[in-house]
Amino acid sequence: MSILSSPNSLTFLRIILSPVICALILSEFFLLALILFSLAAATDLFDGMLARKKLKVSDFGKFFDPMADKILIFSCFIFMVKLDLVNCWSVVLLLIRDFLISTLRLIASKNHHVIAANFWGKFKTFLQFLSVILIISSLLFTGKFGMILLQVSHLFLWMSVALAWISMVVCFRDLGKI
Repeated sequence: MSILSSPNSLTFLRIILSPVICALILSEFFLLALILFSLAAATDLFDGMLARKKLKVSDFGKFFDPMADKILIFSCFIFMVKLDLVNCWSVVLLLIRDFLISTLRLIASKNHHVIAANFWGKFKTFLQFLSVILIISSLLFTGKFGMILLQVSHLFLWMSVALAWISMVVCFRDLGKI
């Protein structure tokens, strides 16, 4: 199977859109950033569904799809920390966890095992996508409604931090079963 199969092309699209979305946020083109981020987040759902439907699930996709998510989410979070929209510690805790998971996946791959994302990790990613969408949305509104959106986004972000560490424990447990 080609690395540039349809599902993998959607994964690459997420990576390509990441710096564009960040530039739009910094340039205060919030509506366009929101639309493109939502589109990029949706490709995470569709690339997996497409891969399963067309029987094009691959070890490359299992590894690269989560990396594309990390690039998209963390590039936005880093710029949002710079703009004082996101707590730095939440991002640091997520980065540490993702570094540990990536290391775990690398070790497993050397033993010819692929550790795919588990339910907790997928739900964590969903909450992170939702958090970014709400943060960008909060920038479109002034006043109380914008502040409420920002506060709700922080709740989802901290929930994703908790789920990130739960999913890591599950991955370590699953690795012990291999």
